[in-house]
Amino acid sequence: MPVETEIKLQFLEDLGDRAFRSALRNAVGPVIPRCLRRHLVSTYYDTGTRDLAARNCTLRLRRVGDARTQTLKIPMKAVSGKNIGLQTYHEFESPADGQRPDLSQLAVSNKVIAWLRQCEPALKPVFTTDIRRTIWLVQQNVSQIELAWDRGDIQAEGRVEPVNELELELKSGSRSDLLDLAASLVEHLPVRLGDATKAERGDALAHDQDPVAVRSSALHLPGKTPISDAFRRCVADCIGQMRANERGIRAGGNPEAVHQFRVALRRLRAVISTCRDIVDEDVYAHWQADLRWAHQAFGRARDLDVLAGATLAPLQRQLPEDRDIAAFAQLVAETREQAHRQARSAIEEKRYTLVLLDIAQRLDAADWGRRSAAATAALPAREFAVARLQRRFKKVRNLSEKWSRLTAAERHRLRIHVKKLRYMTNSFASLFPTRVTRYFQQGLERLQDVLGALNDAWVGRQYVQDLTGVAIGSGSLTETAALRLRALFAGWHRRGIADCDQQFDTAWRAFAAQRRFWKT
Repeated sequence: MPVETEIKLQFLEDLGDRAFRSALRNAVGPVIPRCLRRHLVSTYYDTGTRDLAARNCTLRLRRVGDARTQTLKIPMKAVSGKNIGLQTYHEFESPADGQRPDLSQLAVSNKVIAWLRQCEPALKPVFTTDIRRTIWLVQQNVSQIELAWDRGDIQAEGRVEPVNELELELKSGSRSDLLDLAASLVEHLPVRLGDATKAERGDALAHDQDPVAVRSSALHLPGKTPISDAFRRCVADCIGQMRANERGIRAGGNPEAVHQFRVALRRLRAVISTCRDIVDEDVYAHWQADLRWAHQAFGRARDLDVLAGATLAPLQRQLPEDRDIAAFAQLVAETREQAHRQARSAIEEKRYTLVLLDIAQRLDAADWGRRSAAATAALPAREFAVARLQRRFKKVRNLSEKWSRLTAAERHRLRIHVKKLRYMTNSFASLFPTRVTRYFQQGLERLQDVLGALNDAWVGRQYVQDLTGVAIGSGSLTETAALRLRALFAGWHRRGIADCDQQFDTAWRAFAAQRRFWKT
């Protein structure tokens, strides 16, 4: 079946033709082949119940001059595919004579055509795109890549969304060259890795959908999966969750999207750390440094979201007329918005896009492993996981059993161990009996919730101390008012810390009683 493999890069700012061509020459070389220009007007179809969108399929009718073509795209399942940036489809195209798609002209399998025929009576136009496309055919090593600069808009239900993006389609050669070209363009142009196709953007526009926060979903690993393949699948899954939350972060005002992005980042770092023995040392150092930078860029936004929602909001409800709390709340809101701007800026940094492309490149080419660990990388994932789960569990147990005597630093270290054990458990859960694993996960989740609330209280106290100091300096609070607020918040946080102390003992006893699923 015909296959289309492409990457989209979205512009962060408008560039004129001259500036774009200059940057393009720097990215792909001094000789730029002649370009083609086309005006593409496309209408996308789906049913009222969005049957095609539910399967990530696309059906469009496109007019180029007087000619019409119809195209059906069906996504391919690939480990290092869309999750990281590559979009790979089976593409079926044929001439179209009428004003509607004629499915009988598409050379698809009987199974697909049977499903389409069921949908056909309910098909209707959903949105249109009007695109001015400029095309270059670029030689990248042994590969030919079509580089298309698309400018125009998407129109649906009276709403309009602009389009300004580069589309890189592999015509022949290797996906490695496609990723290399994308990285070179990112270095020379103000672009980021696209997170949605025109079809996905048009569908969201047509149904007036705001971006939603995306949680991690269960990851299924086949029973005899080698750890090298499990690593690739886990990494791709983590990045898929990160990228799914990018839109919510860029739209602003979605604290949960920020939280889930950080969760995905922590999961990714934990997977890489767990598999450190089989990852090339230089690759490991490079990935962890970039991912640590990204995590730090989001930390302040998440901490202030928690302070505003878990501490400040309840106090405001109890003391609605308190002017000092109102003044402090205004400062928190302003500081929080600055932190969210920093987070939005981070996912538009070249560094972020380049590390995603580097991971995609290495996973796709299997160019991430430690050569001396080839035998370990070939082990069944279950065998590999057992030793590491046991080792992490012992660290959790050793600290938890001394809970009442732990210092603040040791409690923080325990929280990190619990997080990593939970991420490891979730990554490898499908390799073990479901019921036992589920009970273990539930107990671990409760333990993490208690430790997370405790950490939020400690971090919140530090933010109150710092921000009231800022408020004194700016004159929005007097020293007396700041001291009063610090005492008020300290009392609130002390109560929370005391509650967590009591809850931890219960949570730990319940968790320690669970069977270790990797020993069944």
